[in-house]
Amino acid sequence: METFEFPSGSAARHAGQPLLMLALLVLSLCTTPARGQYIISGRITDGTVGVSDVTVQSVGQNTSQFASVTTDSNGNYSLSLGQDTYTVTPTKASVVFKPKSCLLQLDCPTNATVSVGFNLPSQTNVDFSVVYDIGGHVTDGTKGLSGVQITVEGYPQSALTDASGNYTLSGFRSASYTLTPAKDNYTFDPASLVVNVASNLIDANFTAHVIFSVRGLITNGRSPVPGVSVVLQNVSSLIALTNVTVATGVFAFTNLIFAQYIVTPSLSGYSFNPPSYSVSNQASVNFTVATQNLIGRITDGTSGLGLADVAVNAIAGTNISTTFTDVNGNYALKSLAGTYIIMPAQAGQQFNPAQRTLSVGSGPSSVDFQRAPTLFDVLVTSCDFPSLRLALSAGGKVGFDCGGAVGTIAVTETITIATNAVLDAQGFNPTLSGGNAVRLFTVNPSIRFSLNSLTLTAGKDAGASGTNGTSGISGSGGAIFNNAGAIVLSNCVLSANSAAGGNGGNGVLQLNGSGGSGGSGGDALGGAIFNNAGSVSLTLCSVSGNTAKAGAGGIGSDANSGGNGNSGGNGGNGGVGRGGAIYSTNGTVVLYDCTFASNTVSGATGGGGGAGTSLGANGAIGSSGDGLCGATYNDGGSLTVVFSTFNNNTATGANGGDGHAGTGEARGQPGSSGSAAAGGAVYNKAGSLAATNCTFEGNSVSGGQGGNGGAGGNAGLAGGDGGDGGDGGNGNGGGICNTADGSVVLVNCTITDNNAQGGTGGNGGAAGAGVGKSGLDGQPGRDFGAGIANTSGTVMLINSLVGYSVAGGNGKGAITDGGSNLSDDASFALTAAGSLASTNLDLKLGLLRDNGGPTWTVPILSPDSPAVDAGDDAVALPVDQRHQARAGRSDIGAFEFNGYVPAATLSIFGQTNQVVLFWSTGITGFSLQSNPDLSPTNWTAVTNASSVVSNQFVVTNSADGLSRFYRLIK
Repeated sequence: METFEFPSGSAARHAGQPLLMLALLVLSLCTTPARGQYIISGRITDGTVGVSDVTVQSVGQNTSQFASVTTDSNGNYSLSLGQDTYTVTPTKASVVFKPKSCLLQLDCPTNATVSVGFNLPSQTNVDFSVVYDIGGHVTDGTKGLSGVQITVEGYPQSALTDASGNYTLSGFRSASYTLTPAKDNYTFDPASLVVNVASNLIDANFTAHVIFSVRGLITNGRSPVPGVSVVLQNVSSLIALTNVTVATGVFAFTNLIFAQYIVTPSLSGYSFNPPSYSVSNQASVNFTVATQNLIGRITDGTSGLGLADVAVNAIAGTNISTTFTDVNGNYALKSLAGTYIIMPAQAGQQFNPAQRTLSVGSGPSSVDFQRAPTLFDVLVTSCDFPSLRLALSAGGKVGFDCGGAVGTIAVTETITIATNAVLDAQGFNPTLSGGNAVRLFTVNPSIRFSLNSLTLTAGKDAGASGTNGTSGISGSGGAIFNNAGAIVLSNCVLSANSAAGGNGGNGVLQLNGSGGSGGSGGDALGGAIFNNAGSVSLTLCSVSGNTAKAGAGGIGSDANSGGNGNSGGNGGNGGVGRGGAIYSTNGTVVLYDCTFASNTVSGATGGGGGAGTSLGANGAIGSSGDGLCGATYNDGGSLTVVFSTFNNNTATGANGGDGHAGTGEARGQPGSSGSAAAGGAVYNKAGSLAATNCTFEGNSVSGGQGGNGGAGGNAGLAGGDGGDGGDGGNGNGGGICNTADGSVVLVNCTITDNNAQGGTGGNGGAAGAGVGKSGLDGQPGRDFGAGIANTSGTVMLINSLVGYSVAGGNGKGAITDGGSNLSDDASFALTAAGSLASTNLDLKLGLLRDNGGPTWTVPILSPDSPAVDAGDDAVALPVDQRHQARAGRSDIGAFEFNGYVPAATLSIFGQTNQVVLFWSTGITGFSLQSNPDLSPTNWTAVTNASSVVSNQFVVTNSADGLSRFYRLIK
């Protein structure tokens, strides 16, 4: 046994201190602590506000130690306790508390279990919250509904309603909660409920509605009506469902949630009784087709007496109802429904009109016929779309007889003309509107369709846009698509019609990580008329405000990173616009006494290329599409224009796209070029144009601007050079552009105040870091021929004047001087007899205005104008553009300074088996009529005549040998 000795004195005391301290430490660890060494504290709140005067009690589970304290004004409390595990419980009269730590748990108790001791000397966040109940009831009608589950958003509790429809949810602190009820085959009002809890809530109530159906039957008397479109619209949300009646006339809507609905049937040409129903619960709603009794009388056209035993047919598809006139010529048809052809029939007899069309409910209840030569094959008697469409389906001469003004007929579907037809609205002048939604007419091959005295407006043909890199579809012929047929328009207005190409679809990322290319935009061809290898004739027509707008190219998609990088997708090309008013390909177009004003065409931008990654290249920018011809585009066919004016028509090219900035030390991508614009009034491509006595004034073309170059990269010492800017697009032929070896002959035309403007070049991209250089600016597009531009082919001028060009010069390219022409600049040479081109030449012309005649003209203001008496009579018509007779030697241009209106004299010459009638070409607005006996009522339009020229008719003598009398009448 070893013996330890401790030194004495001071050294001994110091040496023994570590052992003593160690002994004391061991003693302290083995000693049971006295009560009051450990703390339990926290806060009691009502949501966020402290609750005072709450008694907080703690009971030890092992030592049965008990302590109690009251919260202060801020809800705080603190208990000093010995080591143990305690049950801590807050209490206050009529108040329920729960630990904040377990409020989102389903089994959260009303007290907390807390342990304190040497390792946890204090628990300072033993917090409690006042909690409340949320309760209410769910009713179905007047009764409670059991089994409805009520859930709380973001909270684990839910409850089922009891047999009386009541529910209670517990343990919610002061806050806002969203309650949602649910039960199969039910909807609820409200669908969810937000409640603000600040005390026990007992009125969070819901009304249940069983999911229901709406069914019905549509009949015409006892017969079912299939094919009726029935719309069920939610009054609040405006969401609509559509169902169509089956062969039995039945329709049905199922699984409807509670709401107020309007049920409305519709079928073209039909009206219904009632027009609609309002429903909000399970319902069976039936409709009947509105029917109408139709009466009328059939009389002899000469005597006016009624005709007996004439069959009168009412035809609706395959359904035919027939009745007969009584001894006084009266008839009656009962219970008609829909749109009908009403047609009298008697062996060997003709009736006028031969047929009438009407829609029950929108037409008259009485229609008459006369036994007489047929002037109209069909009269549209109720002036609505179904009646018009039905009338045109029968072909022949179609007119209007609505008992008054026709007004506007909304064309809801394109009418296909499959049988030769004439739509003669003289005296009624109706408007057919496509509502900017549909094309008005399509004319089938070899079919002749004539229109007189109508306004065709807001027709539209829009190509669909592409998706996922596919191309957009072209739009063509907003008002009329003539597919190798023949259309003849007289005294018509074509306004605000449009053709629009669809946009190309944006590219999509490829599986290999490369960017997909965008699709090309669709072209726009003929805002008002598309003529495909057919013939078009317009006389005394106004064509204004029509548009052809091409679709933009789709954007190439960006590439994904990977490997050495991937290339971005190319942008799609922009679509081309051709013919703001008319586009004709391989066809014939004749324009006589017409005005083309403010029609527009525009090309579309190409899509931007997608960004490449790492060593991958950026995708190329798609080319911008040209804008060609604001008014009339002639592609490979024949265009004849006489006595007509083209004013303020415009063609616009599209801007080029901006290049991507370079990355690293790469050069910026160059901007793409702007596209060309050409032929503000007329664009003649590989075809022939002959224009006489015409005015081309204030038309313009504007080439697109070049895109800006991308900035150079900024990495490294050198950096990248900026990309070059794209060139501007050319502006060719503000008035007329001839190309692709086309031929143009202009006689006695006035071409003034036109403009050809090339687009500006894009800016070069900024230099990158270091010694990088800025990109070069793009070159501006050329201003080429404000009046006339000939890029390829032949252009001949005779007796014509060109002047006052805004930009681009009066004429550019090869222009042949056929004699007696004037130009107030020297942009092209005039060397033939009677011609003069000089920058000092004062043409002494006025502004475009109404100077008499069917179309506006640019007048000669002074007798000392060089145009007066300077024309070549050998090629000039005897009248000017206004149809006024030329005085003395003809003037140069479309306007005769001393023109005059000749007397209306009709000359008649008899020949074998025919009569030749003619009058001065200066007379306008007259029609030719004949009469066998000079009876005041027997004057009729001459129908057995063929026109030799505009003022000369050859009439075949009638086989009856009767003499005929002729007159001109306005």
